[in-house]
Amino acid sequence: CGRWVAASLTKQHHPSSRFSGDSAAPWTPHFDVVVIGGGHAGTEAAAAAARCGSRTLLLTHRVDTIGQMSCNPSFGGIGKGHLMREVDALDGLCSRICDQSGVHYKVLNRRKGPAVWGLRAQIDRKLYKQNMQKEILNTPLLTVQEGAVEDLILAEPEPEHTGKYRAPLRPAASRRSGGMSHSPNLTAHMPAASVSASGSVHPPSTSMATSSQYRQLLSDYGPPSLGYAQETGKSPVPQSKYAELLAIIAELGREFRPLSAGSWSAMESLKRGIIHARGLLEPEFYFVSYPLVNGSTVYAESVVLTTGTFLRGMIVIGLEMHPAGRLGDQPSIGLAQTLEKLGFVVGRLKTGTPPRIAKESINFSILNKQTPDDPSIPFSFINETVWIKPEDQLPCYLTHTNPQVDEIVLENLHLNCHIKETTKGPRYCPSIESKVLRFPNRLHQVWLEPEGMDSDLIYPQGLSVTLPAELQEKMITCIRGLEKAKMIQPGYGVQYDYLDPRQITPSLETHLVQRLFFAGQINGTTGYEEAAAQGVIAGINASLRVRHKPPFVISRTEGYIGVLIDDLTTLGTNEPYRMFTSRAEFRLSLRPDNADSRLTFRGYKEAGCVSQQRYERATWMKSSLEEGISELKSIEFPSSKWKNLIPEASISIGKSLPLRALDVLKYEEVDIELLAKAVPEPLRKYTKCRELAERLKIEATYESVLFHQQQEIKEVQRDEALQLPKDLDYLTLRDVSLSHEVREKLHFSRPQTIGAASRIPGVTPAAIINLLRFVKTTQQRQAAMDRLPKTDQHLCNTDKLEDRQL
Repeated sequence: CGRWVAASLTKQHHPSSRFSGDSAAPWTPHFDVVVIGGGHAGTEAAAAAARCGSRTLLLTHRVDTIGQMSCNPSFGGIGKGHLMREVDALDGLCSRICDQSGVHYKVLNRRKGPAVWGLRAQIDRKLYKQNMQKEILNTPLLTVQEGAVEDLILAEPEPEHTGKYRAPLRPAASRRSGGMSHSPNLTAHMPAASVSASGSVHPPSTSMATSSQYRQLLSDYGPPSLGYAQETGKSPVPQSKYAELLAIIAELGREFRPLSAGSWSAMESLKRGIIHARGLLEPEFYFVSYPLVNGSTVYAESVVLTTGTFLRGMIVIGLEMHPAGRLGDQPSIGLAQTLEKLGFVVGRLKTGTPPRIAKESINFSILNKQTPDDPSIPFSFINETVWIKPEDQLPCYLTHTNPQVDEIVLENLHLNCHIKETTKGPRYCPSIESKVLRFPNRLHQVWLEPEGMDSDLIYPQGLSVTLPAELQEKMITCIRGLEKAKMIQPGYGVQYDYLDPRQITPSLETHLVQRLFFAGQINGTTGYEEAAAQGVIAGINASLRVRHKPPFVISRTEGYIGVLIDDLTTLGTNEPYRMFTSRAEFRLSLRPDNADSRLTFRGYKEAGCVSQQRYERATWMKSSLEEGISELKSIEFPSSKWKNLIPEASISIGKSLPLRALDVLKYEEVDIELLAKAVPEPLRKYTKCRELAERLKIEATYESVLFHQQQEIKEVQRDEALQLPKDLDYLTLRDVSLSHEVREKLHFSRPQTIGAASRIPGVTPAAIINLLRFVKTTQQRQAAMDRLPKTDQHLCNTDKLEDRQL
């Protein structure tokens, strides 16, 4: 199915990648982690899984589109720049690639404090794609294949013979995976079976009569992967079938064990007409393989889906609509249908992109010019500078719409089916039609952004439009500076499927299918940075899942990635989700400058996704900061002396108490260089590293407020530490007083902590208090039970010893 691109599988050597058509090098269709989709989420997920030591496959429609920037030629921004820094702190790719591919670097929001600065860069599309492909195709343990997935095959594990799966109609080669160590409440002793996308079960052939009966029962009363029998539209299991179903389960070797206190046993659930109740039990089925469109099958132990806008994607220009994930690429229809059949809740979103304009047709001389920052701040912590000097970077230009543009839009709304649709688009990156309708009689900014050093195209940021092509060209020529503009490519809209993100856990693993992870726009987000952030987390956790290690979860108190995922998994979204600094409660602590100290050490120790080089640099920076702050606190002079040493500072001489150097550094006009001139020893050494000097200034600025915020963070972390039992059946839980509405919300979202439950809309404070009491009571009861078995076992052993002595 197309070409294969194999990367080096050893860390010592990095041979150039090759196509399978050019080489007879053997390969195996078995991988630890498979990532479907080669967009921004997919590339980060695949690279992260490979860095964690998993043998990884990246499957994409076309290798030459890896690293393609489908919409705007830029990365970063307010809130998004924070995500870029955090992705880099976990050794992600996009930040380093942007430092090698940018043509215009600027920090947004400079007029506010450094906690909300937004690092942003205009990117050369061609350079970015080249550099990303070079990185991906030379990543150890990562293989890239061209192909399309239209179906998923699920299987049950075989605990006694770990990792043996059976694909439909034919056996699969064995591969070790460790079975179902994450299902402590349910032990399933039966040979492997696989579930096709339609939900039908293909049991092993060891007991054909029993398997046939089992299959018939499940056909009559609903497949096990879809949760409640009544949710499948089929009748609950009748009384007459209890004995038959239990006998079949026993014959197949299945053993059901009671769950934790406060919920039913699985047997009791079965008698109530619930088969493998979703939310009551851990998912029994997890992703094991998928067939390619050419009929071959690839087997995996964890899978990450990063489908972008390709799930039933539809491109819209005017009244014309045709299937496509983006211009020139076919959508994924079968995979969307498969996910629906598996029981996932599917929604519909839309987005759009502006037309592209020929650079030579624009009159830049009458427009407002924006120059890049000097010096330019890189995205990556391991880069001291970007690849290009400020004087060689390209400028951006600003223009505005006018009443003529509004008139063209309003008079032709009937020719725009994208606007007629009830599907929601991005609130914070709306089309020009949405702007005119929502904010009439206003001028709207249009930024003219370069697409590359040698590109003849200009991207008009803020002019996303889906009118017919001829009307788009007419509208463009009404704008100042674009009177003679030539449109090279029309703007268009994209409508696509997404899955309700409340169906995934904070590790991005789905509730419904174990070892299946979602990342990127499939979760309802918009933007390269949001996709990359999810991709890193999904790739890490897919790898950890294979190795039976605890998931790597970032909380709201640790990073913007945590805020992003927590918002998605607890609140869900019905419109494309975009990150802003305002979404983070603790943004003074979650700054762009300290992302490495927050995440790099965790990534190195808990996930193994961070290189030794990055870890050592983060360690050096942390120790240097601590040493510098300590020395700044130790240097004290009277305010009058400070005023003489640093006359530029507006220090009040009337203060009687001595001032520390750290207090002087808080003044806006004072930096480390000024302090070092006043007190050369021991401060001179801190001026040699620009990043260190800036971070010392920021730490001084926020010293007092950070102390109070850390106390608030500790309170939140106490709530997050209170885990809710995973097997709680909120719909029938008798030990807690909850309204029916609250029960339904908790049942659907499946919060893992009291803190997460408190953020679900509609879950009242009274309900949280009742849950809190239940959790504490359950913990006390469990602690008491944990103490009892030791005594019982001791008595039992004593009795046996006495029997032997007699």
